[in-house]
Amino acid sequence: MFVRAWKRALAGGAFGSVSDVLDAAVAAWQAEQMLADWDVEAVRAAVEEGRASGPTIPADEVFDRVLHAAR
Repeated sequence: MFVRAWKRALAGGAFGSVSDVLDAAVAAWQAEQMLADWDVEAVRAAVEEGRASGPTIPADEVFDRVLHAAR
């Protein structure tokens, strides 16, 4: 199944080489492993801590500040 999928993706131009397919597969596997290690309660606690920390700043404003500081 996986072999057919990567052959279709390669033939369709989604990847430039078998090496690119393998790189993407390894990256996906690593991301899956990282997510599997997450403690759901710890993530919920971190989200709640963020919410309780005060008002949010719109992302556009944050990026504008970062870009301005970088100049």
